[in-house]
Amino acid sequence: MPTLERPSLRRIEEFFNTQGLPQSTLDCFHVGGTNGKGSVSTLIASMLEALGHRCGKFTGPHLLSFNERFVINGQAIAAEPFAQVASATKELSDQFALNHPDLGALTWFEFLTAMAVAYFKQEQVRYSVFEVGMGGRFDATNILTNVRATVLTNVDLDHMQFLGDTREKIAFEKSGIIKTGVPVVTTCDGAALAVIAARAEELQCPMLCSLIWQIVMT
Repeated sequence: MPTLERPSLRRIEEFFNTQGLPQSTLDCFHVGGTNGKGSVSTLIASMLEALGHRCGKFTGPHLLSFNERFVINGQAIAAEPFAQVASATKELSDQFALNHPDLGALTWFEFLTAMAVAYFKQEQVRYSVFEVGMGGRFDATNILTNVRATVLTNVDLDHMQFLGDTREKIAFEKSGIIKTGVPVVTTCDGAALAVIAARAEELQCPMLCSLIWQIVMT
């Protein structure tokens, strides 16, 4: 049995390594934060679609069915391709567990992330929008390598048992999705913004924040 006692991306990273790094073929927008991730993801996808691009969107939670988590140009994945992608991912996950008994099979959210990558690659989307599940630094979506922009909505006290008991600690976890040189857009403020800005500066990322938009609008 796997004995991963601490949060880690090792299993999902190794899984994608065995598949030839399929996530590297996707041009992505990565959306994290406490509130509004789903709405922002939908807005980004809608803008890309309006520009004529074929765009995939991976969000959660779903309301009625898991199919709602996998969307291309506003259409949720149909039952048959959902079953095909899920079955193929299950086979790969089971085989991975046999070959890597120290890591085991994919977790629930790792499995969904792997499905999204496989589906969007199969359907040859031009861009894809991925919503973080929880936190950021160790979230399965953080294996995305070809990120065009990182979006962090707000940072508030959420999942404190996993992410920390202050906005600063939670902002540190959420800022873990920031990639070197990739533009960061955020509506954070206060202490959380300071953490995100420091991380963006460390990784030499241009950053737009809500203050800038307030100045523009006035």
